[in-house]
Amino acid sequence: MTISHLSESEIQQYVLDRKNTGSDILAHIHDCERCQTKAAAYNVLFKELKEIPKPAFDFDLSKLVLDQLPVRKPLFPWMATAAACLAIFLISFAIICFTNYLSVAAIGLSAQLLYFLIIPAVFILVIQGLSLLKVHKKQMTAINFN
Repeated sequence: MTISHLSESEIQQYVLDRKNTGSDILAHIHDCERCQTKAAAYNVLFKELKEIPKPAFDFDLSKLVLDQLPVRKPLFPWMATAAACLAIFLISFAIICFTNYLSVAAIGLSAQLLYFLIIPAVFILVIQGLSLLKVHKKQMTAINFN
């Protein structure tokens, strides 16, 4: 008759969390002396690991690392500024050139259609703004130099 013993991970699961261990594992450990011995050894090992003090440095590691990092110069975002100026120029040029056509188109549209265009646009802008704020807060909490 061949007896299959529990694997190491099953025995570790039994030692760490007996309440959530399967009944077949509990029955096997109850009947098998070899697995009981292994479980007792793991129990001692895990207790000893919990009692080991955490290592502490006698110096400020974060200060040493931060002192070695190069200081970044604040750069003016020339490309973003140039792109924004170009976009403002193109939008202004389009509005000036097509003012007559835009006024005729706006008069021809019903108020309900304008609401169907404006409300989703505002809704999308609000969602984008909240998403941007959420990402910004997440990045700021990730940069914790304290």
